[in-house]
Amino acid sequence: MKPSPLALLVGLSIALVVPAVQASDLAERYPAGSITDRAQAQAAQRAADDEVKRIKAEEQKALAACREKFLVNACSEDVRNKAELQRRAARRVEVEAKDAIRRFDAEEAAERKAKAAQKQAEQDAQRERQEAEARAKHEARQAEGKKAAPGPTPAEAQANRAA
Repeated sequence: MKPSPLALLVGLSIALVVPAVQASDLAERYPAGSITDRAQAQAAQRAADDEVKRIKAEEQKALAACREKFLVNACSEDVRNKAELQRRAARRVEVEAKDAIRRFDAEEAAERKAKAAQKQAEQDAQRERQEAEARAKHEARQAEGKKAAPGPTPAEAQANRAA
């Protein structure tokens, strides 16, 4: 038994209103600027992906229902327009979540870079201290060597060898 056009119209209306309510639910859960940490951004991104999949499935069901109507093109256009509005809302949440994740990644990279620069500066300072200590020890040994064992000058050494 084929469903009556009125039953199809009521079913289609309900099918189109429920996704709109769910899409607005996503927008209500994640209003603009509400994503403040990485976990929330990842949850919003997953929710937006799920929402897009759900919208696509609902759109396919509604388009299938439209094929049984007399005014197929008008019905299909309405379904596509409503689905596009829902996708835009989900896309806004997805874009905001991805932006937040990129921002968190950039902040973490900047922190790592700052720590690496600080560590490098500490290593450079330690290396300079070690070089200064080594230089001081070397100079002390040279000074001791000149005081402790004054050897013959090169001219005296040559005269000793000749003699």
